[in-house]
Amino acid sequence: MRSYSIFWACMLATINLLETIIKIENDSDEDPFCPSPHHESAEIFISAHQCSSQAKQIPKRLHLPAIPSGVTGFNFPIADELTTERLEAAVRNDAKVREEYINFLQVKKPKSVKIVKMFRTLFSDAALMNYNFSGLCHKGISLESSAKKAFKDYAIFWDCMLEAWQDHGIDSNVLRESLKLVKKNVHKRKRSRKYMDKIKQKKIKSS
Repeated sequence: MRSYSIFWACMLATINLLETIIKIENDSDEDPFCPSPHHESAEIFISAHQCSSQAKQIPKRLHLPAIPSGVTGFNFPIADELTTERLEAAVRNDAKVREEYINFLQVKKPKSVKIVKMFRTLFSDAALMNYNFSGLCHKGISLESSAKKAFKDYAIFWDCMLEAWQDHGIDSNVLRESLKLVKKNVHKRKRSRKYMDKIKQKKIKSS
């Protein structure tokens, strides 16, 4: 800290200034022919003022460019499947939107937070209802009536997330298992909502 003027020189100058002012006020018997400390206190004040001015300039030098906090044309969490498809198309067709989306992913996920814990800040359950990791139904058979859209085939779920979170230790294996767990939790919440709706209906009928 002694090598930093804001911690050492500036603080010493301020302390010396205060001590000098107090001394001037207390020395009411001062000999008028003795050298006045006013000149010294003025120099100390100027020094302290210069240090203060330098300190005020430090935040400006350390100011970093702001990172975009969203994606042009989209609000998060994504509310429905139609908007999910629109986001995918925008990311694939517009390099600027793709960059914004990757930056947004980096901002939304702290390094210590697991993907499954923050995914609902990106996509609502309704937006993910017709998706799963592989695109196959629960029996492993892709039927027209039950087939899902595959996370792994979407840039917004796969390529962009791998790129955004590679510094978090997220590789293809971690992302795959995380997306599977995301989908599992979506189904759990769906079943829970259905159960609560049934209870409410029973209460209404019995009342």
